[in-house]
Amino acid sequence: MTTIETFRSSEVLTSAFADLLKRPEMRAAVEALRHLGCPREIAPPTGVGFSEWNSHQNTRFEGFNQAIDALLALGVPTKPRKSDNDLMPTLEPED
Repeated sequence: MTTIETFRSSEVLTSAFADLLKRPEMRAAVEALRHLGCPREIAPPTGVGFSEWNSHQNTRFEGFNQAIDALLALGVPTKPRKSDNDLMPTLEPED
């Protein structure tokens, strides 16, 4: 199973996906998905208050955006984490 971390740590996968994301068809598909997640003005179901319904709609919207943002992030390689010695080269290791 490929995880986001393993995908983004692979230069081959991220660069290939970044190229795919540059295509107008893919950009249009992402835009269509974002639009699909937008809250719609729909009356709450019977027995559901406005606040609860609005909360549900906004949670759904946030979920769509998080998923799409995660998809787009697959085209950006993960930078290696700096070690303590990279940040402070004179640091002495603790015993």
